[in-house]
Amino acid sequence: MFEYRLGLALSRSRAEVRALPYPEYKDWKLMYAIEPWGWENQEYQTAALRSMLYNIFAGSTDKTTPESFMRDRQSGVVDHLMQLAEITRFDEMPQEERNAIILQKAKQFFGRFE
Repeated sequence: MFEYRLGLALSRSRAEVRALPYPEYKDWKLMYAIEPWGWENQEYQTAALRSMLYNIFAGSTDKTTPESFMRDRQSGVVDHLMQLAEITRFDEMPQEERNAIILQKAKQFFGRFE
């Protein structure tokens, strides 16, 4: 997934990102760990502001966290992968089987998966 994020940040294709020298790629990964960019970071910052405003005006009894204002993107990705796999009754499967299917479909969809 990081390859896609770096490609978006650098306006390069995934193949161009994979062609970067490894030391430069590693530096970008470290930079992302120190100072993340992209929609997840922006969404968290927005959710933190919304949570702070909610907590200010809600009074002392009803407090919330930024996570309650964020979208559940992971379940959306899982749902999409399951649709691609044409799997129904996913919720009824054992957790190990679900995890294996998700990983397999993610590898197929995204290529090499970190």
